[in-house]
Amino acid sequence: MKLKHFLTIFSLALLIGFPSIRINKAANPPIENLPDGIYLYGETAEPNQAGEHYIVFRKSNDRLMGLSYYRNTSEYFCFSGVVTGNVLSNVTFSETSVPDPDRPLTVSLSTGHSWDLSKFIPVNGTDSQVNAETEIERCTQLLQGSVTQ
Repeated sequence: MKLKHFLTIFSLALLIGFPSIRINKAANPPIENLPDGIYLYGETAEPNQAGEHYIVFRKSNDRLMGLSYYRNTSEYFCFSGVVTGNVLSNVTFSETSVPDPDRPLTVSLSTGHSWDLSKFIPVNGTDSQVNAETEIERCTQLLQGSVTQ
């Protein structure tokens, strides 16, 4: 009986437009519709949050080139691909080993994947850990031989 009562109140609140139960996923335009430029997106809208997953990318027409990283960790990779809506297709990923004095730096490439970016939202501000233009340029150089322009 309590569940039925709750559902009735919840349904009425939605019909009336109760402000505390407003869900607006349409507030963020699909990445495909963004003007060309450099963007910082994250799984949180707050910058500089330790351990949070962020992506910084350059959008040029329907192409994205960028860096995915977890703040304050050594987990990161470069990516590029074609965006439709919030899905990146024909993605090329690069994973770079952390330099070790006993082993040389290695880079592995993986291509042909798709990646749903809908869990990422625009970040309010910048991330002090990442110089976006420098990182995107580094990723461009790293992926240059494997990405068709």
